[in-house]
Amino acid sequence: MADTEDKLTPEGKAVHARAQKAKKAALATVRQRIDERMGQTGISMRKLALRAGVSARTVQRFLREPERDVHLGNVAAIAEVLLIDVRELLDPMPEERADEPVEGEGE
Repeated sequence: MADTEDKLTPEGKAVHARAQKAKKAALATVRQRIDERMGQTGISMRKLALRAGVSARTVQRFLREPERDVHLGNVAAIAEVLLIDVRELLDPMPEERADEPVEGEGE
């Protein structure tokens, strides 16, 4: 990855940095929503891992080590156990978007 970054132009490096920042912010939101749902349901990390088919360490790292990348398949499995639609997890601001008019309505 570092080799690829070394080949980028200054503009490319700036775009890459913004994309990495956006990715971190999105994952933080996903982690927060999963953590909130775990609190609401009272499920432990261990039980969540068991039901999702991933290791307890995977769930722990995902929730507690924000610098780590995560496999979307693991997030989907965790979301399924918690009865969360993955699109809901990945939507940056579902509450605000609910108030926005749907394209084509009211024309």
